[in-house]
Amino acid sequence: MGHLASELGIAKATLYRWTGSREQLIGEVISYLSEISFEQALAATTELEGIERVMAVYRHNVGTIVAFEPLRRFVRSETPLALRVLTMRGSVVEVTVTRRVAEFLEEERRRGSLTLRAPAAELAYAMTKVTEGFIYHDPVAEIEPDMDAASGIVRLLLE
Repeated sequence: MGHLASELGIAKATLYRWTGSREQLIGEVISYLSEISFEQALAATTELEGIERVMAVYRHNVGTIVAFEPLRRFVRSETPLALRVLTMRGSVVEVTVTRRVAEFLEEERRRGSLTLRAPAAELAYAMTKVTEGFIYHDPVAEIEPDMDAASGIVRLLLE
């Protein structure tokens, strides 16, 4: 935070007043990037509908997470903080991702292209937690993300 404050030409206290804690700032940045990725995935899948569109959007987003080296480096170098920011129930990232997925599922349901067997918010939460389990695994053990396994389980939730 000190380095960032210096680059911005402001006092560290001012930065904290503007952004909150370091954890909060990191969460907001990741949430913002997640929203951008989601919008890109939606734009790239307009020709699809239903489960196929949901899965295409899902794979795009998870692929972005897996390929984003700064995020992977953050998870490896600051594992406890990263897992709090990314996966803790109620964290800004978890809330943002789950909300956005629920809105998308509900939109597909309203269009008549997707039948949901549970409320959209509950399915979105389950999808988010499945993804976290397969993507973040155990960074200390250096287990690689398994996007295919995550996608398979998410598809089962939707079928």
